[in-house]
Amino acid sequence: VVGFQVVARDVTERKSAERALRESEERFSKAFHASPAAMCMTSMADGRFLEVNDAFVAQSGYDRGEILGRTSAELLAWVDLDDRRRVFERLRQGETIRDFESRVRRKSGEILDVLMGFEQVTFGAQPCLLTLSVDITRRKRAETALRQSEERFMKAFHSSPAVMAISRSADGCFLDVNEAFVRVSGYSREELLGTSSLDIGMWVNPEHRRQLLEELRGKGFIRDLEKEFRTKSGEVRHGLFNIER
Repeated sequence: VVGFQVVARDVTERKSAERALRESEERFSKAFHASPAAMCMTSMADGRFLEVNDAFVAQSGYDRGEILGRTSAELLAWVDLDDRRRVFERLRQGETIRDFESRVRRKSGEILDVLMGFEQVTFGAQPCLLTLSVDITRRKRAETALRQSEERFMKAFHSSPAVMAISRSADGCFLDVNEAFVRVSGYSREELLGTSSLDIGMWVNPEHRRQLLEELRGKGFIRDLEKEFRTKSGEVRHGLFNIER
């Protein structure tokens, strides 16, 4: 008599878990490589690049083969090594880092301003660091240019010998006045800010202000409009007004 002993185990749950894990990794891989943001995966043990996406390759200027297996230190990627030190100190404390602003160096030597995010993950059964980097160089340059432009305007505004004021279109309240305005009007800067020309009775004929606003609404600007105005002492003077939105 020949007999068989059959031992069977239900592995349905294990197979389902394996399939779910595989599908999850496939989704991550697709998102990683399709992302318009530069992304890389590095080993927590030695900092070597394990994977990079196309956006990272484009941002760094290196070929993919030049990156994998090397570290950011070997590529001289960090402009400020103190930034790198601060990132890893925070990671060792278990932090997830978002919106970390730093600068990185491309292969060509060009310096980029970047906004970075860091997340500790498991990749290929080893602890890794997922890094996301967005190039904000153009935005930073635009912000710098805007700040410099505003600084130039304010210097010209306050040093101008012409009487100048900035007022809110909604209610006419003075937001800023230059030294020439203070000198000619007789009011201190503190007395003027937050008040309007009507509040201080500046217009000899308030109807002139209404006419001025109507013309401003129609044309968007006023050139060489001669009107009378009153100083703090009550003296009536003639002004040639130029107004721009």
